[in-house]
Amino acid sequence: MMTNRFRSVIFVFLLTVSGVCGSSPSLPAAPQVVASPTLTAPEQEEKKSNPIVAIGTYVKDSVVRLKDGTGQLYTNHKTCNAIRSKVKSYRLANPDYTLKNGYQKQGISYSEYDFLNKGKEDRGKVLNIGFLMFFSPNFLPYAFMFFPNILPSTFQQNQAQESSGATDGNNASPNLMMNYHKLSAISRERSHAVVKTLLQIENEALGALKTNPLNPFGRGKAKKNRLSMGIVRQTAEDFLELKSQNMLDSTENKYIVNDIKDVIQDNNADPEEELHILNALQEEIFTTEEPKSKQLKFIDVPKAIIKGLSMAIDGNNASGNIEGKGASGGSSGDSFKNLLTPHFATRNKVVTHIRKVNDADEFIANEDIDLNDITGNLLTEACQDRMIGTPLSSEDELRAGLSNWLDLTVTRPSKLAVPPTKKLSPGVMVVSTPTSPSSSFDDGSQSGSSEQQHKYYNGNLAKLALMCYNAVNSSRDTRSSSLLPRLLFQQNL
Repeated sequence: MMTNRFRSVIFVFLLTVSGVCGSSPSLPAAPQVVASPTLTAPEQEEKKSNPIVAIGTYVKDSVVRLKDGTGQLYTNHKTCNAIRSKVKSYRLANPDYTLKNGYQKQGISYSEYDFLNKGKEDRGKVLNIGFLMFFSPNFLPYAFMFFPNILPSTFQQNQAQESSGATDGNNASPNLMMNYHKLSAISRERSHAVVKTLLQIENEALGALKTNPLNPFGRGKAKKNRLSMGIVRQTAEDFLELKSQNMLDSTENKYIVNDIKDVIQDNNADPEEELHILNALQEEIFTTEEPKSKQLKFIDVPKAIIKGLSMAIDGNNASGNIEGKGASGGSSGDSFKNLLTPHFATRNKVVTHIRKVNDADEFIANEDIDLNDITGNLLTEACQDRMIGTPLSSEDELRAGLSNWLDLTVTRPSKLAVPPTKKLSPGVMVVSTPTSPSSSFDDGSQSGSSEQQHKYYNGNLAKLALMCYNAVNSSRDTRSSSLLPRLLFQQNL
């Protein structure tokens, strides 16, 4: 019985390898998986008209993809071992590789660091699939259904590059190494997540109280939640109004739709606006007491924001096929998987993503990586992880956004940092700020001009706030792929 079940699972796995997954960025510097030979038009028609030939070809392609993907996975593993050996040699040659902040330098490039992380993710996926195959084989097809990206990247299909529509006037898109349709799908998913989040915030702030009729004592908590969501709504309203006013000011008070559209099209992230967002939350980001687990894991952050950011993160895994569907075949926010996912799992996904970004930020800052060396696919992926940019953003725009991100969340706090007296949680550092600062996010040039006090910097919350800002900012850009929601309100301009 178990043998038959196991064989069935293997068969499903072979069929799924080539069909269930969409495109995924290949590991940098890794050989590409061998693609199937291109068929002529008559051969394609014959393949479509004959179901037996189609099934046979499908199974054959799956087996070939399994073979090539397994070989590529082993090749990538050997490359990872070579990079780890390079790190070991660097540390043997440089005994002082541990910096004052506790970071241990690795002596590798950002592309090698990215390769190591992706290799680690692929090995984790192999272990997860192996566990399901041996201990829960009946659930493996459902895992493929609800988690299309469960397979390692070497088994996922790479869609052909689409050059049409990948230019904006005279400026060519910098994303030459990443499928333009994938970037468009990511942009749509992100914009939809922003719209849904704003609608949910407004509904919870102004709508009827949501109470459980079986719990007669829940009305007070519901009123408290609605009051807190009202504050969140007011903060979002202030920010959006500030953004609109800045765009109007940029047109020198010429209230002409075409002029304003030109400004919105150049709607890049503004460092002053980013600083304004962080200053509004500086009492929560800079605290006199060490942040507890609930602050670092966003337990106090409204569920609507966590869910919206989770949908935007899911959008980064959109397949970007020609039909424009996401990895789950449609909008990730409406998928059956998200409806069944408990909030703590959604929150943990956001925390895990921000920890991944934290590690990458520390690597770039402490290894003195030149952002000009991060180009193409690597630059695009780094910005997508931080919700920066649109499908048609230039490399200069993406690099400027990444530079602003690093300056506000890593460089400026690091200038204020003091050696901690004990080991701190990831994303937390002790900083020395003026007793009555107008902004804790200064450049550190006036750190000795007044009486200082030590505070704890919660980098996780700062990056969560900037991710939300970047998601909203990119959704309002006319170069984003979600057009209908923007056109709905464009008449107001």
